Amino acid sequence: MYHESDLVDKKGRPIKIDTIPDRTKGNFLTDLFGTASAPVDSLFWGNRSDYSKTIIREQVYDIAEHCFKSGVDFDDDNCHWMQVHKYILPEVWHNIATTTPLLVVFPTQYPELPPIGFYMKADLQGAPDGHLFPNVYHEAAKEPLEQGWKWYCMYVRSGSWQPVRVRKSGDWKHGDNLWTYFTLIREVLASKE
Repeated sequence: MYHESDLVDKKGRPIKIDTIPDRTKGNFLTDLFGTASAPVDSLFWGNRSDYSKTIIREQVYDIAEHCFKSGVDFDDDNCHWMQVHKYILPEVWHNIATTTPLLVVFPTQYPELPPIGFYMKADLQGAPDGHLFPNVYHEAAKEPLEQGWKWYCMYVRSGSWQPVRVRKSGDWKHGDNLWTYFTLIREVLASKE
């Protein structure tokens, strides 16, 4: 879990994010993994390793405690998904809504692979940037659509996601993680492009 000392440098100044993974939001298709596409069934809802479950639990508990005081729901048994109850939307969305439930579905290979987009409640009418879809692309999980969600098109380009191999609790903070992913979510939702 992050401590206040993790969020400041040696002189006590807040840490500035220098780089974030290269992400894309848009309508064109590319091969996310740089190889032949894997079957969708193998990307989501499969048997997750204990390592993956441990990392996801630590990251979800940490971000829930520090960012989402209104609460989150989480698949603690299988670690397939997390839902933020009231995600506060950036100002460009305020003519549509100020908050929305937001769902993140973790690939079976997380943390090696990042989530593919995220989901917002289907009752949202439109999006300032046009990237909220009733369908999924880039091999994202389609099951949430059947539960009343729309998919927001955002994915991390192949090779840009750089998690670290965890040897002890907290090591995941030194590479790309769920905090990084929510930074990307905030960035794309704030953009009008």
